[in-house]
Amino acid sequence: MKYFALLPLIILVTNILAQDTDGFNQNIRGTVVDGDTKSPIIGATIIIVDSSPLLGSVTDLDGNFKIEDVPVGRHTIKVAYLGYESKTFTNLLVGSGKELIQNIELTESVVKIDEIVVTAGSGNKAAALNEMAMVSARSFSVEETKRYAAGISDPARMVTAYAGVAGNGGDDENGIIIRGNSPRGLLWRLEGAEIPNPNHFASEGASSGGVSILSANTLSTSDFYTGAFPAEFGNALSGAFDIKLRNGNNEKREYTFQSGILGIEAALEGPFKKKGKSSYLLNYRYSTLSLFNKVGINIVSEDDVTTYQDVAFKFNFPTQKAGTFSFYGIGGLSENDYKLTSDTYTESLKSNMGVAGLSHLIQLGTKTFLKSSVSVSGTQIKENALDTNPTNSYQYIEDKEKTYARFASKLRTKFNAHHTLEAGLVYSSLAYHFTERIMDKEEEPPFNNYEFLNDKGHANSLQAYSSWKYRINHNITLINGLHFLYFGLSKKLAVEPRSALKWQFTPRQSLSFGFGIHSRIESLEFYLGKYTVPDRPSIQPNTKLDFTKARHYVLGYDNLLSENWYFKAETYFQKLYNVPIHKNENSIFSTLLLEDNYTILPLINKGSGTNYGLELTAQRFFNKDYYLLLSGSVYEATYKVLDGKKRNTPFGSNFGFNLLTGKEFVVGKAKQNLIGINLRGTWGGNKRYIPIDLQASRESKTAIYDHSKAYEQRLPDYWKIDFQVSYYLNRKNLTHKIRFDLLNVTDHKNIYSQGYSSATQNIEYDTQTGIIPALTYRIEF
Repeated sequence: MKYFALLPLIILVTNILAQDTDGFNQNIRGTVVDGDTKSPIIGATIIIVDSSPLLGSVTDLDGNFKIEDVPVGRHTIKVAYLGYESKTFTNLLVGSGKELIQNIELTESVVKIDEIVVTAGSGNKAAALNEMAMVSARSFSVEETKRYAAGISDPARMVTAYAGVAGNGGDDENGIIIRGNSPRGLLWRLEGAEIPNPNHFASEGASSGGVSILSANTLSTSDFYTGAFPAEFGNALSGAFDIKLRNGNNEKREYTFQSGILGIEAALEGPFKKKGKSSYLLNYRYSTLSLFNKVGINIVSEDDVTTYQDVAFKFNFPTQKAGTFSFYGIGGLSENDYKLTSDTYTESLKSNMGVAGLSHLIQLGTKTFLKSSVSVSGTQIKENALDTNPTNSYQYIEDKEKTYARFASKLRTKFNAHHTLEAGLVYSSLAYHFTERIMDKEEEPPFNNYEFLNDKGHANSLQAYSSWKYRINHNITLINGLHFLYFGLSKKLAVEPRSALKWQFTPRQSLSFGFGIHSRIESLEFYLGKYTVPDRPSIQPNTKLDFTKARHYVLGYDNLLSENWYFKAETYFQKLYNVPIHKNENSIFSTLLLEDNYTILPLINKGSGTNYGLELTAQRFFNKDYYLLLSGSVYEATYKVLDGKKRNTPFGSNFGFNLLTGKEFVVGKAKQNLIGINLRGTWGGNKRYIPIDLQASRESKTAIYDHSKAYEQRLPDYWKIDFQVSYYLNRKNLTHKIRFDLLNVTDHKNIYSQGYSSATQNIEYDTQTGIIPALTYRIEF
């Protein structure tokens, strides 16, 4: 049954045999705007390099362009305009099923036109879209999330191929460790606004889950940050995803259907009316495993039922004078029910999230734009674990609901090619309702009926920032900024300076430096959790908890070795301070050790942490049908509590290396089809752990941990090899794609955790998943 997805392949083959090979053409169109002001650029030229006869277009009064009847396959386009630095986009994949839409931003040149010629390929093709980001940032495309082996169209899994980023040790979830930091320090943004964790089966306080709610059908090229973020990013310690949704096609209706192991999904897009500028984009997905369970086929286990579904949408409404309005959103429902048919224990987990927002972008003259948004988002996590055994009655109840209302606005103005100023603010209002309780007959009062949380109320936060970009000349750019963060519940304020400098000392080489202070509000449960000791009333000891803070220092070197080869080195130092730790001098607890959830322990902001490392990346951008990405990092991640002893954190795995490569082959009578082969190898240090004292565990008949040796050792190194083969088949106005992923092709069982077995009286180890085949079929028309 694991290979049930072969069925779409059979259907596909029978469908395409009768197709003809005429009409393998498609349109490339889009917009060209000024990157700083978002104003349309009129008269920019767009050409397809090496096309014969030459294919190209010129932008109209609204900055729009269209190149018709482009042959399917990969193409390179060059965009140029007098007074601006030209841009080249290589190996864009044109398929017959859907138009290729490119929204392009150009940067105004700071020198006279006759002093410099900016050549095609003179920039870093992985550079961040955000021009205020000079270090530790890069963009990623939707195609990369699909192309990289083991990425399975999930941005969080895909970025673990980058230097300094590692998976959180579990193959069945997409948590990421950035530069040795806890996964909790990651910020998610959608369309410029902070959002809750966008993953199915998420636990409280986590930034990850089992399956991403984000769909590749709706994503646009987005940015990923690993340190020293620009001033507009707040409430984050380790990294940030700045996710963008694309607009639907505003000229013709297009459809996508996809079936695979992660779900069956459908997308539709098009104009609201003919010859109008507005558009819609909708995507819906339902769990494949759940569909099979409903018809009595249990792929995983008849005792373990998993269900999830999600939706994403964006409606875009440009107007003549009032700017552009966009209504967007994502949402997901997930549920897992577990029951032992031969036992009395049942467990149910529900994890839901949703976001809906309205954004507005308006030009205020030719040099200024204002972008504002209002959004509502929410999460709900419900868990009920019940054991009806009369000798050991047990029940755990968790019900946590959060609803966020946010307003965000930013104003950017470009005074000239040298000076750009941006300022913004974000106001967030949070309504919450928490219930968490455990009832256990084996415990003594008051812990036989213990209430962790029972609260309902509101909290708010305010963020404000300003950022100034000064292009001193064509080779040197300086960015200075300031970020403010205020949290109403604890009445704490943080002032965070940010700065970055880039020196392009040769046409292909640059040095960069970044500095920033960053703060993060803890999950609300930290502030409201109840702490109880016998014979005393419960208290909330952490209502005045301060922010965890970090100083980030980054030094980078970039070298564009050739048009398609790129080398990058970054070294960093992060000093974490004001870290919440347990008040008890004998405790080793720090919030830097947590990857999700919270604690009810009384905390004080007297802990610290240190992360430092070196990251290297060598990349061959996709060209002449193949690509290569080699990334590596070595690092340390330590922390201190009241005893002053330096200890490793669980996430201080010390090293990580990735090798990704792929090759495409052009096939078909008209050279219209593609076969892609992709490979990924991963090797890195595993998570650190607290060892079990075997002799003490045998004597007490339960696991006893030796905290004096906490996190001194790592689990055995993690390694695996992933493989992917794909087949693009173009027919008239139709594109099919078959993708087969084979995760962990060697079936190597990486160790995930250790535990003590009272039955065998020995230490036993839980392992990761073995080999996993995944077949996906996709059709676009």
